[in-house]
Amino acid sequence: MPRIIILGIGGQDARILAKYFIEDFMEVYGVSRTEVPFENRIAKVNYIVEDLSNANHFQALFKIINPDLVFHLAAIHGSSREMKQVERDLAQEMKKCHVEITRNILDWQTKSQYCKSLIALSSFIYTPQIPRQLITGLTEFQPQGVYGQTKLEALKLIQRYRSTKGVVSLGAILFNHSSSFSKRNFLIPSIASNIERIVQKRKIIEIRNSNALVDISKSEIFCKAFKDLMENEVNQDLIFSSNKLISIRSLYEECIARIDNQLVEFLSFDDEGSNIPSMYGDTSELTAMTKWEGGGDICETILEITELEKKRK
Repeated sequence: MPRIIILGIGGQDARILAKYFIEDFMEVYGVSRTEVPFENRIAKVNYIVEDLSNANHFQALFKIINPDLVFHLAAIHGSSREMKQVERDLAQEMKKCHVEITRNILDWQTKSQYCKSLIALSSFIYTPQIPRQLITGLTEFQPQGVYGQTKLEALKLIQRYRSTKGVVSLGAILFNHSSSFSKRNFLIPSIASNIERIVQKRKIIEIRNSNALVDISKSEIFCKAFKDLMENEVNQDLIFSSNKLISIRSLYEECIARIDNQLVEFLSFDDEGSNIPSMYGDTSELTAMTKWEGGGDICETILEITELEKKRK
């Protein structure tokens, strides 16, 4: 039975991916730097608490498990409002998580040639200069902050080990994606929370920069592709994106329309934000590698979170 290690098992992508492998009767180990709360655990996953930025701890654990597939989905980050503070407070932790753990995985692979890895990177290795900028594999890197810089360092490590030491490692450049497991202060859960307030309290919600554009996908779509690509030994860097942009206003309007069109009167839009630089990814290479479904219907995710918010109350 193939052995799978998923780093960052407390996060949304790791939880979703673990369920997919468990459903296929794989042996799954989930690693987190801190204890994962019981309510967030996936049945039949073997949970391990360990700091894998420490090379000795990493080697000791990997010798015991001897994995076939490694998914590095751990990350240190915050919402758009929090990111600068997170970078100030946790710059060293970002370096350890994004760069040193990646280095440890790649070093392990040089000694275990059959082991394959997927390293989660970020669209933050790019900075949009204009509205509606398309990011391709040829776009010049321009990292955003410490988060983008450390993710870019990880990408360069992958490329070097792949070309000089023959490791099989996929660098997954991830644009925004969300699920019911997303942190509540991130964009999609925030939209869901506002919609829930409208539905339950008929409260007017003011939306700032309502014409700002975002590239947002369902996390489940990404995770299905992760699994498929690794099982087919894809060995290159790929962009994961919805391949389109949608305005914040449209997200609200589409979701409200599925509940009750009359509730749109409780939304107040400022019609600002259309000039804010925005970017989306070119997924043509990804489409050639797997049965890519695009970003999926993100309104489904928003409404799912809305229902969960209602049940919590």
